[in-house]
Amino acid sequence: MTLKTVWLKVVGKKTQDEKRNERVEFLRELLWMETQKIARKPAEYVKNIAKDFYVESLIISKKDGSVIMSSDDDGFARAVKGSSICEYVASEFPGAKFLTIKDETGYNIIYPVGDLICVLRSSGEISDIEVKKIFERLDEGMHKFALK
Repeated sequence: MTLKTVWLKVVGKKTQDEKRNERVEFLRELLWMETQKIARKPAEYVKNIAKDFYVESLIISKKDGSVIMSSDDDGFARAVKGSSICEYVASEFPGAKFLTIKDETGYNIIYPVGDLICVLRSSGEISDIEVKKIFERLDEGMHKFALK
């Protein structure tokens, strides 16, 4: 530490390094805000999460098929299908906690949590840890937009 640095600390002024670090931190925050668009509506929030996790479609619904949040326009039809499949699988395999269905276009993942069902559509495989993380982010959004 130089005498000038000590003097600047005592006087309360910032060194060139501190000023540069503040500018860099400001630019990082600005870049983060630009890449992570702040959602004003639930649909925007879900679309941002889908983009973050490289998922084609995200739907949160109740077990009766009513849609809470969706990144699709056809969310209702997929939510009803997902809840029907989930109820059937739960009746045949009561301990099932996670369902992955592979078809020719990709993967459909159904993840029931309490009275909610998370239905995801992806062209690639998604692990159960990723699905849980996606659901946590969606749950934060449901609280943010008071949808729960």
